[in-house]
Amino acid sequence: MLCLDFTKKTVVVTGGASGIGLATAKAFLSCGANVVICDRRKAVLEEAIRDIKEDIKSQERILAVTGDLSREKDVSMLVNKTLKKFSGLDIFVNNAGTWIHTPVLSLKERDISKIIGDNLITTILGTKHAARGMTKGGVIINTGSFAARMSRLGSGLYAAAKSGVEQFTRISAAELASKNIRVNCIIPGVIQTPMAKASQDKNKKELLRSIPMGRFGTPLEVANTVLFLASDLAQYITGASLEVTGGKYTAQL
Repeated sequence: MLCLDFTKKTVVVTGGASGIGLATAKAFLSCGANVVICDRRKAVLEEAIRDIKEDIKSQERILAVTGDLSREKDVSMLVNKTLKKFSGLDIFVNNAGTWIHTPVLSLKERDISKIIGDNLITTILGTKHAARGMTKGGVIINTGSFAARMSRLGSGLYAAAKSGVEQFTRISAAELASKNIRVNCIIPGVIQTPMAKASQDKNKKELLRSIPMGRFGTPLEVANTVLFLASDLAQYITGASLEVTGGKYTAQL
């Protein structure tokens, strides 16, 4: 695992109870940071915290917050709790999101509200309130998706939301640069997460055909990319979208 020094830094990871979010939270903890994990699934979050606390020496460096980050009051509450416990906020990872596979003609109004809310609105609200809490500058990292570059049939709504995340990353990076806040976006490819497992199992041969490295990525490999972008090694990188895809669709294979 890539391990940079984040001692005395405070990190918030949304959607942090499983998959990429959980791997990211664990990686920051391993590198010395204070970490706040937020997820709306209380039982899943509690299980993740129990698992993490077995591996870290200081339980004072971790805080769990349950909330629905598509609602502004919950986002505000998350940032306020972070500032109250750790007296600062340095890094905010907008990772909360969900995915559905539904063709355009089958979409229901609740599908649209949920996917846009969980993937795009969470990022917008998270960025807004994180930036307000970062009084000495900081880093915001958004989780996009390769679906925004090339969507699968039936995933157009998810692709649209994640395309919005990329565009919002660029404009917020420009607007927040004067506050010494960097904003970047990671673009995961096919990553082995609980949310994607069923689709990966069903379509493994087809999915691997487009990946030159010949395998799916791991949550830790994405987390390592987040750590790099959050570190001083990336201090002149902002408004960027970085693919973590194993070379997916870099050429006709």
